[in-house]
Amino acid sequence: MGNPGPMGSTGPAGPMGQTGPGGPPGEQGPAGVGIAGQVGPRGPSGQPGQDGGPGSPGPVGPLGPSGPVGPPGCLAVVAFHAYTNSFVFRNTIVTFTSPNSAILMNTNSVFSAATGLFTAPSAGYYRLDFGYKSPIDGISISVIVNGSVHVTVSCNIALVTEHHSAIVRLDRGGTVGLRFSSPYGISHKKLVISFLGHKIGGC
Repeated sequence: MGNPGPMGSTGPAGPMGQTGPGGPPGEQGPAGVGIAGQVGPRGPSGQPGQDGGPGSPGPVGPLGPSGPVGPPGCLAVVAFHAYTNSFVFRNTIVTFTSPNSAILMNTNSVFSAATGLFTAPSAGYYRLDFGYKSPIDGISISVIVNGSVHVTVSCNIALVTEHHSAIVRLDRGGTVGLRFSSPYGISHKKLVISFLGHKIGGC
């Protein structure tokens, strides 16, 4: 047999064969790490939610300190009326404690029958009225305000009833009374005296 001849040229490609069946799935690869994207634009505001219900009351706080004491108040009515038909001592405040004396009005005990003094419960203006009848002439009655003579009136005719009035301003605690005087040196005399007063303004 002789030697083989040289390789001939490659022939043309044959037609493509049919697709073979799919192979089994490969193993899962490692998880990849993506790059964070840019922040998106802010969305529109949502609608307001419904109001919540009232909360439960909180605990009671501690008692606060007491405030300062306010000024004294005023009595709604201030009035007194005293009467006597008895012996009155010279140069002394007329008192109203004898059996022939009477306290006809005395709101809130502003008048003392034992001392014959009215004490103002609050500052203001007070009207004072007094009348008297003397068996002799020449006697005088003085209105004494806080221990000093405010006004003096005289009786020059015996057995005549006289009436007088005065308006005075008193501070709280101020006092008013009547004092009997006589030029004859007598120590005392039986007189009829009416003494009354009431507040007319101020507080």
